[in-house]
Amino acid sequence: MNARARRMVDASNGQPEHLGPISKLVEVRQGVYGQLHPEARQLGGLDFIALRQHRVNQRPAALAQALDIGEGSFEQPDYDHAFDAYEATGENVGTLRAYGDLLASLHHGGMDDVNAEQRQTLLAIMQRTKSGERRLKQGMGSGLTFAHKTGTQHRRSCDAGIASRASQAGDAAHGPWVIVACARGPLSVQAHERAWRVWAKRCVIAVPWVTTSSERDKLAYRIGFFIKEFVMARASARHILVSSEEQCNALKQEIENGRDFADVAKQHSSCPSGRQGGDLGSFGPGQMVPEFDKVVFSGELNKVHGPVQTQFGYHLLEITSRT
Repeated sequence: MNARARRMVDASNGQPEHLGPISKLVEVRQGVYGQLHPEARQLGGLDFIALRQHRVNQRPAALAQALDIGEGSFEQPDYDHAFDAYEATGENVGTLRAYGDLLASLHHGGMDDVNAEQRQTLLAIMQRTKSGERRLKQGMGSGLTFAHKTGTQHRRSCDAGIASRASQAGDAAHGPWVIVACARGPLSVQAHERAWRVWAKRCVIAVPWVTTSSERDKLAYRIGFFIKEFVMARASARHILVSSEEQCNALKQEIENGRDFADVAKQHSSCPSGRQGGDLGSFGPGQMVPEFDKVVFSGELNKVHGPVQTQFGYHLLEITSRT
């Protein structure tokens, strides 16, 4: 299996050494719990199923009971740190580009032991998969086909495959694209899935980022990576919406001269939020228009920004918090 995976990466002129050794799921569990205590490497599948019945913060205690040892002998403080330590070993770890190269080989071939018919059969199976229906696939909409595979581990998830517009496949503007995306952060898989959908709607249909050197296959790569801060990003803000840039600038000057932002919003903002002093509450990336998002998720806190023009008019923005 590992030799095959490396040949597939090599067939796309990739770097096979950037794909770590792949193991069975039970060996992943042995590796993770083994970071807590080496004796955990002797446990079997049923043992790990039993441990999984406990909440994450209770699993070290459950492991200690299963091994009949004290938690004081553990080499990691908790399950989160154990998983991070296991990831650092390089087992079942690879770069996004290496995995993208592996997937690309299913499109253009180049392997002596896998013919075109076998590759198409595998892609057809991946296209029919029902796992990850609420990830990238839902965000892309019905205009694209997506032959993909998903994966989920502790605070980590991924979605990767080959996407194209079925009606115009082969046109560089319509794919196919290799898409590899990973998320990490919250325990809730639903939080990751929301991030996938936002990213797919806003980024996947854009111009391809990196293309292969070979002109014969026209395969393009779009490799995305959500880090913890993106998945968990939330912001609170308030705004004032008016119809003209001139009025927006005049109101900004009043606020900078000492007038209360909320009072100005109540008097002048055409948005219903004006009744609450412009307060928009808490929201995540993609819930507001792009021009708004750009300021809210990168601008300085507790400062009046603007005028910011959107399809609705001109805004003054104040970011009151961001995580």
